[in-house]
Amino acid sequence: MLFSNNGFISDDIKGFTKVDIEEIKKQLIYFDKNKSKKSEIINFISSKFDLEDFNKISEYLINLEDFFSNYFEVGNLNELYYFLSEILSELMRIEQRIRILFLDMRNIKVIIKNKKLIEKIYKNIKYSRDQCDNLIDFVQANKEKFRPRFNNQIYIFIESSILKKTSFILKKLPLNLEIWEPLKSLCEIVEQHAEVPIINEGREENIVFYLHDIISDLQESKIFKSVLIYEYINLFYSMGIFSINEIEEYRDSTEKAEIKKKLRLFLIELLRDFIFNLLLERKEIYDDGKIITKSEIKKILEELNQSDINNFISKPILKIFEKIETYYQKRIEEQDCIIHLRLKNLQLINLLDDIVDWILEFENYLKPYDEITLNIRKTIDNINSEIQRRTENFENSAQSIYEEKVKAEVKDIIDNKIAKLNHMLNFYQQETSKTINQEFPELENIKNMLRKYTVETTKIQKEITKIFEDIRKKGVSPYSLIKNWENNFTEKTNQMKFALYLSISKLFISFKEIIGKEEILFSTIKNIGLLDHEIPLNYRFTILFPEKLSDDELKERIQSINSQIKKSNREKRLYQEEMSKLEEVLSSRIRLREGISTSNVQCTVCHKYINIARENIIVCPFCGSVFHYLCVAYWISKYNACPMCSNQFLDPNLGLFEDQEGK
Repeated sequence: MLFSNNGFISDDIKGFTKVDIEEIKKQLIYFDKNKSKKSEIINFISSKFDLEDFNKISEYLINLEDFFSNYFEVGNLNELYYFLSEILSELMRIEQRIRILFLDMRNIKVIIKNKKLIEKIYKNIKYSRDQCDNLIDFVQANKEKFRPRFNNQIYIFIESSILKKTSFILKKLPLNLEIWEPLKSLCEIVEQHAEVPIINEGREENIVFYLHDIISDLQESKIFKSVLIYEYINLFYSMGIFSINEIEEYRDSTEKAEIKKKLRLFLIELLRDFIFNLLLERKEIYDDGKIITKSEIKKILEELNQSDINNFISKPILKIFEKIETYYQKRIEEQDCIIHLRLKNLQLINLLDDIVDWILEFENYLKPYDEITLNIRKTIDNINSEIQRRTENFENSAQSIYEEKVKAEVKDIIDNKIAKLNHMLNFYQQETSKTINQEFPELENIKNMLRKYTVETTKIQKEITKIFEDIRKKGVSPYSLIKNWENNFTEKTNQMKFALYLSISKLFISFKEIIGKEEILFSTIKNIGLLDHEIPLNYRFTILFPEKLSDDELKERIQSINSQIKKSNREKRLYQEEMSKLEEVLSSRIRLREGISTSNVQCTVCHKYINIARENIIVCPFCGSVFHYLCVAYWISKYNACPMCSNQFLDPNLGLFEDQEGK
C-alpha cells in the first residue's frame, strides 16, 4: 500500500443520476415481488456501489490513522511538506468519493423497504467519512507552508550529515509498517548498502550505512519522487528507525579540513540565500527601494567572495548602512532625520540578531565542526559595534548642525537687544554726566533716571532670559551667546563705573545710595536669568547640560567658576575671623557673669564640650555644674533640682521654661 496514488479512486468520480436511481428502484421492486433472498439483494446493491473499492479505501484510512496515532502527534510532522501534501491530496479525493457514495446510499435508503439490509453498509460509509475528515484535519494541522532550503531543517540535516560523512544505524522495521511499500522499499535499499552489522545489547543486528550511498538508488526507484526522498529519510529518523551511529570514526587532519571546507561552503550558500531573503522581507529597512533597490542588494551578494565567510556578512550589511547614512546625510538639517536613522539602526540590529539566531540553529547540524561559526558571530558583534559607532557620530554631527541653526535664528534678536541696551546706557551716561557736571547735582533726578532705566533693562533681561530658556529646552547650549552678552556689559560696566566714580568721588557719601543702585543695575544686566532665579542662567545650564559645551567652553567656564570660588573663599575667611572674635568676646562675658573659671567647659550630663557663645546653658549656683539646656531641661522641669547635688534652686515663677506660665 502506498501513502498516495494507490489507484483505487478513479479520476472521474460521479454519483447516481435520476435514471440510475429509477433503474435501482425498479430492480428493488422486482426483488420485493419475487421475494428474493437477502443475499441476492445485498449483492445487487454492492455491485451498484462498487463496495470492493470502498473496502480498499476503508482499509487505507484505518492503516493511515494507525500510522499517525502510533508514531506521531500534532506538530511532529510540520517539516514533511511534500509527504503531507501527497497524503492530503489522496485524502481529498477519498473524501469526495465517500461523500458521493454517502449521498447515493442515502437516496437508496429512502426507496428500499427493508432498510436493515443496507444499514450496516450505510454506517460503514458514514464512519469512513468521519474518519477521513479527522485525518484531513490532522494533516492540515501539521502541514506548514513550503520552506526554502535555508529554513528547511530536513534539507540542512541530511546535507550536513552527508558532508560530515555521518553513519546511521537501521533498526528493524516494525511489522505494522511493513504494509507501507515505500517504507519497506527504503529498508531494502538500505540493507543493500549495509556496511557492518552491529550486535547491540539485545543481541539484535543493526545495520550501519551512509546516506550518500542510498540516495542515488532512491532517486532511481519509481516509488520515490525526488522531492520526497529527504522527507522519507527524515520520517525514518523521527520514527527512530534511523539513528545516528554514536561510535565516532577516526578521521585524520586532512579529512577533517576537507569536511570543514565543504561545510563552510554549504553554510555560505544557505546564508547568502537567507540574508537575501531576509533583506527582501525587511522592506522597511531600505524604504522599499528608496534607499537601495532589490537589484543592488542582489548584486552586492553575488559579487562577494564565497570563501571569505566573514566578509560575506559584513560587506552587504555595512554597504546597506552606508546607503542609509548617505540618504539621511542629504536630509541632515531636517529635525526628525536622527529619529529615522535610529529606527533604521534598530531594524538593522534586529536583522543581525535574526542572522545570529539562524547560525545558532545551524550549529546543531554542524557538530562536531561547529567551531566554523565562531568567527562569524565575532564578525556580527563587530558589525553591531560599527553601526552603533557610526550612528552616534551621525547623531553628533546632526545635533551640531541643528544647534548652529537654532543659534543663528536667535542671534539677530540678541544683537538687536544688545544694541538697544547699549544705546540706552550711552544715553544714560550722557544724561548722568550732565547732571553730575553741575556744582550741586540734583540727586533725585539721578534716582529717577536709575529707576526708569532699571525698569527698561529688567524688561529686556526678561525677554532675553525667556529666549535662552527656550533654547535650553530644545537641548541646545546657549553658552557662547550668553558669554557674548556678559563680555559686552562687563566692558560697558567698567567704563560706566570709572566715569561715575571719577565724577562724584568728592560726593561719595551723598551719592552712596545712587552708586549702590547703579552697581546693582550694571552687575546684574550681564547675568541672563538672574531676575527670576537666584543663580545666573549660564550656571543653571552648565550644571544640567555640561555635555552640550565644547572643550574651549568647558575650560573657560571652569576658569570662571574657579575665580568665583576663590573670591567666595576670601570673603568666607574674613567672615569667619570676624565671627571668631565676636564669639570670643561673648564667651568671656558669659563665663564672667556665670562665674565659670575654665575656658573649655564640658556638659556634666553628656560630657561634650560646650560652645558658650552659641549654645544655651544652665549653671547650678550650689555646686557650679554646667549643663546643656536640652540635657537637663526635662529633669529640672520635673524635679526642680540639680541632677548632680540635688539642691532645689529654681523659683517656679522665674519663667525659665516656656510652659511654666501655663502650670
